[in-house]
Amino acid sequence: MTGFGTASRSRGAGRVVVEVRSVNARTLDVRVRLPEALGDSSVWAEQLARRRLRRGRVEVSIRLDGTGLASVELDEPKAKAAIEALGRLAREQGEAAAPLSLLAAVPGLFVAPAALLSELRDAAEAALGDALEALDADRAREGAAISAELTHRATLVRAALHRAKDLTKSLASSYKRRLEERVARLDVSVEHARLEAEVALFADRSDVSEEISRLTTHLEHFESILGGRAEAAEGRRLEFLLLEMLREATTTSAKAQDAAVSREVVEMKVELERMREQVQNVE
Repeated sequence: MTGFGTASRSRGAGRVVVEVRSVNARTLDVRVRLPEALGDSSVWAEQLARRRLRRGRVEVSIRLDGTGLASVELDEPKAKAAIEALGRLAREQGEAAAPLSLLAAVPGLFVAPAALLSELRDAAEAALGDALEALDADRAREGAAISAELTHRATLVRAALHRAKDLTKSLASSYKRRLEERVARLDVSVEHARLEAEVALFADRSDVSEEISRLTTHLEHFESILGGRAEAAEGRRLEFLLLEMLREATTTSAKAQDAAVSREVVEMKVELERMREQVQNVE
């Protein structure tokens, strides 16, 4: 599910600002961008996001706004080691020495003081927690809208299912009437018992009561999840139920061999496919 959350924490004359963005994905993919002052380790931010989220492609961005937050000090041992290595390379190339300006290209030479780093880290963790809360609220609003649409479409599916069920009650009698009309047009003599046997065979082949029952059960389960009367509304569970309903609807149409029933099945399948598209966004 998509969502956005932001939060900040003040520190002196500046702020630590955190933004979290989430878009739909089948798995959880967390990517973190940190300012250099917070170091190059983003594990803590990723772990915090993973404890709160289950699915989605999530981007966590942390930045420092204002003065007093970017003070750094030189890592002298690392700088000396770098200049010695650069000096050896310069001498090998016939140069007297390597200019100190080359140190600017060496990553990680300037680090925040330990005390400042600890304060920034604490502020960033607190702001990230608030940003994730805001993200949850944003996703909950989207979830409520999706749930309302799915509930509406489930109502349309139920209406089409009821119409199809009513139509199946007269399948055998309709088939018998058509068979009698065909025999009359051909002007042939057919024994009544043979006619009744053919109708009975058709009634057995076109019996869709089990498919209708399973479709009804799956639909009730789907609606109970949406209404919070069953398990948590997991997208994969809802998608599974929709796939099962589509399968039962297809079997119903094939077995009924009736144009009117097929039209109602088409209505059901159209709504079920639309519901599948929406369920892709449900966590």
